[in-house]
Amino acid sequence: MSLLSLWKRSPISTQLHVFGAAIALPLIIASSILIYLRIVEWQDDAMNQLATQADVTRTEGERWIQRTESLLTGLAARQDIITATRGGTCPAVFGGFLDEAPQYANLVLSDADGRILCSALPTGGYKIMRPNDSLLTQVKRERQVAIGQLQLGPISGRWIVPVAYPLHDEAGRFAGLIGVALNLANLQPLTRDAGLLKKIDVALVDGSNAVLAHTPHPILMSGEHYDPAIMRDLRRSRQLVTPVSGADHTRPGRFYAAAPVAGTDWYALVSADASPVFARMQRDCIAYTFLLMGVLAIWLVLAGRIGRGIGVPLLTLAERAGRIANGEHEIPPPLEGSKEIAVADVELRHMLEVLMAAERRLLQFYTVVEQSPVGIIITDRQGDIEYVNPRFCAATGYAPLEVLGHNTRMLKADGIPDEEYKRLWETITGGKEWSGELRNRRKDGSVNWDFVRIMPIFSKQGAIVNYMALKEDITPRKQMEEREHAETDRVQRQAHLTSLGEMAATIAHEINQPLMAIVAYGGVAERLLAQEQPNLDSLRTAVRGMKDDALRAGNIINGVRTLINRQAARRDELNVNTLVTDAVQLLRRTATAAGVVIELELAPDLPPVQADSTQIEQVLLNLMRNGIEAMEGMADSPRLHVITQRAEVDDQVQVSVRDYGCGLPTGVASEIFMPFFTTKPTGVGLGLAISQSIVEAHGGHMWTVANADSGTTFHFTLRSQHAAAA
Repeated sequence: MSLLSLWKRSPISTQLHVFGAAIALPLIIASSILIYLRIVEWQDDAMNQLATQADVTRTEGERWIQRTESLLTGLAARQDIITATRGGTCPAVFGGFLDEAPQYANLVLSDADGRILCSALPTGGYKIMRPNDSLLTQVKRERQVAIGQLQLGPISGRWIVPVAYPLHDEAGRFAGLIGVALNLANLQPLTRDAGLLKKIDVALVDGSNAVLAHTPHPILMSGEHYDPAIMRDLRRSRQLVTPVSGADHTRPGRFYAAAPVAGTDWYALVSADASPVFARMQRDCIAYTFLLMGVLAIWLVLAGRIGRGIGVPLLTLAERAGRIANGEHEIPPPLEGSKEIAVADVELRHMLEVLMAAERRLLQFYTVVEQSPVGIIITDRQGDIEYVNPRFCAATGYAPLEVLGHNTRMLKADGIPDEEYKRLWETITGGKEWSGELRNRRKDGSVNWDFVRIMPIFSKQGAIVNYMALKEDITPRKQMEEREHAETDRVQRQAHLTSLGEMAATIAHEINQPLMAIVAYGGVAERLLAQEQPNLDSLRTAVRGMKDDALRAGNIINGVRTLINRQAARRDELNVNTLVTDAVQLLRRTATAAGVVIELELAPDLPPVQADSTQIEQVLLNLMRNGIEAMEGMADSPRLHVITQRAEVDDQVQVSVRDYGCGLPTGVASEIFMPFFTTKPTGVGLGLAISQSIVEAHGGHMWTVANADSGTTFHFTLRSQHAAAA
């Protein structure tokens, strides 16, 4: 028996106990994570306090160095100091220096060889620095302020740090040094509020780990050295937590933070006892643990009482429900127990009455579905068939057992795009009804057309639980429509051939121009050849013109052949401005004869289009010829305006042909592109209809707009090469 079965068969009290334990486990894990995060937060707060104090001490140390450097540079600039290096008297500044600057232990002036010339303190026989004194060597080499190492002052007898500045004579030679001794006894770093940390110890430590200055400490003294291992780790990570000494090395003992003092090898070192922080952590951990244990104990007690109060009455109700399921319709006596149990008992008896009424209605619905004149399919949410009625079986040839449990894809016939089925499923899974015509395959392999309505079936909660399809065989109607379509195609083809007659007349007129040009170029070539020394350049120009016009005439004829044979036109990468310019050249004589001036407004940097040059040229010729005819006979010099620009829709080019004639009659704008509709006395009414068909075949759009002043503007768009490729 599986664990799930044991769980289902176990008493409610046991399930409640297990459920409580299952809830308690993630609570314990979440609380442990919370405690850990609190520990990290407290430790980070403590380390941030130490880091802040380290920055304060570092800044204070940098100010000491800066003030000392300013003092020494100021003294080095005094003339009496330079004079004293050549044997003059000591300046008066040495006399009261220590009273005015108690942070210094001495002020010393020496010559280039290290002999002490002046001192704020009595030298006591100490007249010359040691020859290997590193500070004197450093000052000579670096020619700037130099800071020495911690030492006992030979004159003051105190722990000091010497700071010196070089002196130079007028020739720039090293003349000596002026220096002070920092009185470390008077340098005590400032401390801030420690917060949770009870006490913070602050010190300045040099590169040799020697203590320079410190807050009052019972053990730490100036000149003492910090543990090299601790200082090595602090120089690398700036923060450190060390274990306590003794047998237990698992609890942190002290927090450390360090910050380097700029311009020196000093470090501002801050440390504090970690025990207050971790004592707080321990108290909170114990409090969280007792809280969780208390909640778990209360839950276990409540679970036992709830289980006993519910389990016994529920078993009785289950026995009564079993008797009802076995056909025992005798109403049992009321069940004693809680109000909820009594209500459940009443509802159980009422359920028996409702069940019998529902069985009667279900039988009625089943009879209606079984005898329905249309095929009915019921599927689950994945499309697997759960029910089919007899009408479906009669229409498809399948027996019920041959389709039940199978997916409706088994009925799908070839030729229906996958996108159509994708839209169908998107509609019904979205809770909407779908209807349409589908080609389905019968059991014998034949194909029939069905008009199908598919609708979702919802539960009382509003969730989709099944789908129902109603199928009506419309194969006879579709066969009749196909015959009608064939007849319509024949009529349309006849109309198409009729429209080609009008277009052929137009094209014949256009072919006449390149043919006349060929004749003219041929005459020029004949005259040139008759000369004793023909001009070959002129002859080449004439022959080239004959070739170009012959190609233009051939393209027009090929376009007619393509339309007649209904072949796919060849489309090339074309420049719309070039097409417009070529079309204008063809109509230049016609426009001049009508007194119309053609003006061009061609946008630069238009994207190339993918089109058939001959067909688009015919569209341009038709629109421009209509505009010229609309303005023919006007008194003022009429103008035909041709404009190219980027369309508002991305990746499309727009061409506009604007005339300033009388405009279109009122109410004909919606009919102007219909076949055989014309406003000309001698027109056939196919030019604009054919032009619109050409533009739409290229993926574009054609429309007309009445001008605000006078005339009409025809617009059409063409897709760019990039849009056509996409």
